[in-house]
Amino acid sequence: RYCEQVELKDLEEVIYGNTENALRSILRLLERKDATADGLTTMRKNTFARHLVDYRCEEVVTYLLFAKRVEPYVINRGGYNFKQRETDRVAMKRLIDDGLDIFRTVESHYVRLRYAYQLVRLAHYLKEYDYVLRLYDYLKPMIEANPSILYDWVEVHRAGALQATGDFTTSAYLYSRIFERCASKRLSAYSSFKIRTDAEWQAASNLCANDHDRAMLHVMRAQNRRAVVLEEKEKIYAL
Repeated sequence: RYCEQVELKDLEEVIYGNTENALRSILRLLERKDATADGLTTMRKNTFARHLVDYRCEEVVTYLLFAKRVEPYVINRGGYNFKQRETDRVAMKRLIDDGLDIFRTVESHYVRLRYAYQLVRLAHYLKEYDYVLRLYDYLKPMIEANPSILYDWVEVHRAGALQATGDFTTSAYLYSRIFERCASKRLSAYSSFKIRTDAEWQAASNLCANDHDRAMLHVMRAQNRRAVVLEEKEKIYAL
């Protein structure tokens, strides 16, 4: 989206650095109609920060701040006690509510997709699996973004929620598609793929759009340590 216009190192600094205060200052600057990048008090030499101001990317800045609020709750941290977990649940639910309120005002579908990812991810980490699916069904129809790996990042959480609520068939099918399409979620899809019975296997196969998709199911199953690999290979080649 931006890498042909700004320096990659500057993108990384804003997105991954400790830049909450800088982002808030950018939002305050953007409240002025005559704002320009020369008005930046910090990060004046950062080409991405300058771009955000000059092109008035308020929705992007607001999203980045929201993502930084979400981050502590979706990164594995040890040493939790019961009280901390309960406090986190309250904060995470509040974040979801805040994110939904913002989502409804966002015009950019590029940004909407990213809010959807953060919201579904938060609900998944809360282990509110039915809520994950309700959020997905609510948010997905309101997003018409260009092709993006974010769609598969959302689908990973949907597949996990489906499996947790007992729909192993649809979950396995989704994991097989994610495994093929999305390198960044391939390990997660592989480790989560689970078929328990022949009936579930047949049902998952029936969800496939074509023989290529069915072959990918066999690719997934072939990597199970109990698989008869020769039989799986023969099926893959036949399909």
